[in-house]
Amino acid sequence: MIDAVVIGAGPYGLSAAAQLMRAGLNVSVFGRSMSMWREHMPKGMVLKSDGFATNFGKLPLTLENYCRETGKNYRPVSYRTPIADLIAYGEEVQRRYVSGVKDVEVSKLYPSGQGFRLELADGTVEQAARVVVATGLTGLQRMPVIAGMPESHISHASAHADLARFANQRVLVIGAGQSAFETAALLHENGAKVQVITRRKPFWFAPEGEADPTLWTRIRHPNFGLGPGWRAWLWSEQPILFSHLPAHIRLANAYSTFGPAGSGWLYHRVVGKIEITTGQIQTAEAIDNSVLVRTVAATGEAKNFLVDHVIAATGYHADIRRIGFLAPVLPQIATLADGIPALDRGFQTSLPGLHMIGYLSAPSLGPSMRFIYGTNFAAPQLARVLKRNLKTTTVGYSGNLSAATRTT
Repeated sequence: MIDAVVIGAGPYGLSAAAQLMRAGLNVSVFGRSMSMWREHMPKGMVLKSDGFATNFGKLPLTLENYCRETGKNYRPVSYRTPIADLIAYGEEVQRRYVSGVKDVEVSKLYPSGQGFRLELADGTVEQAARVVVATGLTGLQRMPVIAGMPESHISHASAHADLARFANQRVLVIGAGQSAFETAALLHENGAKVQVITRRKPFWFAPEGEADPTLWTRIRHPNFGLGPGWRAWLWSEQPILFSHLPAHIRLANAYSTFGPAGSGWLYHRVVGKIEITTGQIQTAEAIDNSVLVRTVAATGEAKNFLVDHVIAATGYHADIRRIGFLAPVLPQIATLADGIPALDRGFQTSLPGLHMIGYLSAPSLGPSMRFIYGTNFAAPQLARVLKRNLKTTTVGYSGNLSAATRTT
């Protein structure tokens, strides 16, 4: 039996595996390296986060070091890192620190003795004392339900790695966040005829945020991992303090803090170039090879869109019931709300030895877990906890589950 299995090979999975291996543990990793970023994010995308906030898991190879070694552009703030550079950085992290990532899916996970039994898609079986779920956003896409919408004419934004396929097509983008506006901008720049519909008036971070901050600005609004301003301090830097907050406060802030908004540097690529309608979608109807989307604008005026395709940039929903391999253990995992796992300060669920990091952990340890920046806490913390716990014969739940419920 190996010490730990990490399921997922994105920023959280690679960071966790690297720190666990550096701690001397015997670790296996299942997943495709940086697959969500390579296969489900559009070419031409750039990162919303600053360079200093994009390092993986407090490893020696920072993004700055990697860019210096490879001659790529880098600045700690005010520079938008291309997604291709992030993917290459992640692959180099894997090459240096995480040996033997296996490109195979986990089909089922079962408790077994003092550990777990993992059935893999290739028919093999793995036994591990601890399991770390680091599957990121995979399988958690949130799709709107629109009466009459043919499935062939709507897709989630994460379904498209190359938006050039929509050149000369009419596309309606749904959403009011960074993903919606960047998708719309890239569609427009690839020759599509784009319109955006949002349920509320778009919010944009100040365009001047692109500029280097002055010394006075840095003093008044220091730049923490998730952004500038003292209000960001708790969300960025204090996951342990966040974990002590009452469950209802954590649930209210985990996914809404730093919610839907467009970056200032994206504003000029969208406003004045792409029509944005504030309103609600009512129904849809297939007409020949197109789809008619009926909406009601914020003014109460009915407005219709005849388009070739609809892209839903509607985000994600944390729900462990949507992660297929967890089905056998779901009854043993306590939740804070529907499908949201209750985790202790070592990212452990109520099933001893099963840990979850990344997006699923935000309601337990704070909004930073939704971003790469959170790996700088999660990976070292997980390594400390697992190294300590693997020295004992039993592992108990160390968090407070008083506000938790059992998932069904």
